[in-house]
Amino acid sequence: MKIKTGVLINFSRRHIELRHLASCFAIVLCSTVALADSVQERELIKASMQGEIATVKSLIEKGIPANSATEKGLTPLMLSALQGHSEVVKYLLSKKADVNAKDNSGTTSLMAASKRGNLEIVQLLVDARADLNAQSSKGLTALSMAAMDGHLNVVELLASKGVDLNVKAQSGLTPLGMALLAGHVKVVEFLKSRNAQ
Repeated sequence: MKIKTGVLINFSRRHIELRHLASCFAIVLCSTVALADSVQERELIKASMQGEIATVKSLIEKGIPANSATEKGLTPLMLSALQGHSEVVKYLLSKKADVNAKDNSGTTSLMAASKRGNLEIVQLLVDARADLNAQSSKGLTALSMAAMDGHLNVVELLASKGVDLNVKAQSGLTPLGMALLAGHVKVVEFLKSRNAQ
């Protein structure tokens, strides 16, 4: 793929902006739990983030909502998906946690798991009918995040489920463009084999 120098510089700047956005997202999710409506809701959010399945079950059984959220819109499902706690994710899904809930930046649990490259959790969320083409406030999708960070197995799974391969972020970059600029050769080769633009 031949790209003119001026275009490449422009793409690089956009890529840096996207990487910054993704980094900020990770920092926010891993930071101290913000305010929720009650002490027990905060406990549920913290336990979900830390993978404390026994505490999560106890609080849910006491009637604490599975869709409790921080002031930034982060839910137990989002945090457990990001941190790779598959047992917590399974349990929350069984308790009707909203698989398509978005935080204040428009990020979903599927996007969080895809960015981390956690294939098991991505599969769980896909099976739970997560919106594969949901976009964040910056136009990023689960595929965008996986491609940006070079998670080939996640990219392959999402592609096999019919995700939009050519969706553009606000920067104008597609998942292929992001993978290309990040130097993820295998992801680039795979997306090209699927006629991604």
